[in-house]
Amino acid sequence: MRIAKTVACVASITLALSASAGAADMPDIIQQPAVGLQELGSTWYLRGDIAYRANGLSDADWNGAPISGAGLGTTFAMGGGVGFKSGWLRFDATADYAWPAGFQGTVPGAANLAGNIDSLVVLANVYADLGTWHALTPYVGAGLGAALVRTSGFTNIFPQPAEGISAGQQWNMAWALMAGVGYNITPCVLVDLGYRYLHLGDAPTGVDPFGIAVAAHGISANEVRLGVRYTME
Repeated sequence: MRIAKTVACVASITLALSASAGAADMPDIIQQPAVGLQELGSTWYLRGDIAYRANGLSDADWNGAPISGAGLGTTFAMGGGVGFKSGWLRFDATADYAWPAGFQGTVPGAANLAGNIDSLVVLANVYADLGTWHALTPYVGAGLGAALVRTSGFTNIFPQPAEGISAGQQWNMAWALMAGVGYNITPCVLVDLGYRYLHLGDAPTGVDPFGIAVAAHGISANEVRLGVRYTME
């Protein structure tokens, strides 16, 4: 019996050592967290822009008579806004002021007209970012809103002495088409170089001492714009 007990004890110890060695050889079980759905990020941003604006108009009239050679000079504009980016779409609201641009035109034998036109434009815009390559992100966009177009300093210098024409202003529906490219100089700061076509509508003056007014129709602008967008993380 003593021999049998000894053999049983040795066998038990051997089995225990074998089980311990097998457990030591097994690799550790690594528990990985469950993979969830990745959602497209969304962020708010601020923007500021300056623009060189080449203005144009469809036609103009003086007391209903067509103005010959009517034109509107170049000027600069400045503005800013706040926006929201969700995935490849962006939305922002902007306001821009354009400094006065010179207007000139004549009514043969009756008037030689000059003055200034400035504007304040408020737009709601939507953009599609087209992908990013080497920190460059091209985009296209469109905007819709309102423009306050103002006339000032208008005179008729023919015949002498010059007759002043009172100032005027008018709110019009405005719309815009945009395209450009953004470049990330830091994760939060992006430089934006773009083009914008802007339609501002009509600009009427007040009247001169004889009750005659000037009206410029279909004012538009082609802009080259440089801006900065700051992402608020």
